[in-house]
Amino acid sequence: MGLINAINRRKRERETAFGKNRFLYWFFSWFMRKAATLTVMMTVLASFSVSVAEPPERISIAYSKDSVPFHFSDDSGKPAGIIIDLWRLWSQKTGIAIDFRAADWDETLTMVGSGTADVHAGLFYNKERDKFLDYGSALTKTDTHYFSHVALPPIKEIDGLEAYRVGVLGGDFVEGFHLRWHPGLGGLFGR
Repeated sequence: MGLINAINRRKRERETAFGKNRFLYWFFSWFMRKAATLTVMMTVLASFSVSVAEPPERISIAYSKDSVPFHFSDDSGKPAGIIIDLWRLWSQKTGIAIDFRAADWDETLTMVGSGTADVHAGLFYNKERDKFLDYGSALTKTDTHYFSHVALPPIKEIDGLEAYRVGVLGGDFVEGFHLRWHPGLGGLFGR
């Protein structure tokens, strides 16, 4: 309950700071999530510069084909999204070419774990992935949020979600977190 109280307190502080402007609150939350992803990216890139005497000419990056707006395949099947744009900028700055490889979320992890891809486009740290991925220290902290229909009553704590079906990305950090710490979310489903 301490974690929930801290999250609710931070939410109230942000709402006060933004004058209950939902767009500013949404943008701030979105920006913090992107900063966490960039942290992972920069950590991976730092490991290349430390562990490789000469930079590679190209690297392969696994990305989830349906993690909109972060990384996904567009209507023509090409890599798109905020994180993909950051990787392209990195490629321009470093001169290292990138081969993007699209797959379902679980497959992207398998690709990096097996070495068929050099890097994952972006993800959160967890102990299971730490067994086969190298992480550096975090540069920022991010929060995960839930969104509900406006007609539903306000939900003050995570336990208040138990009466509802909660959708998450299968294999994502959030799914594992809820399965471990909130097993009462029986309606939890991932794809």
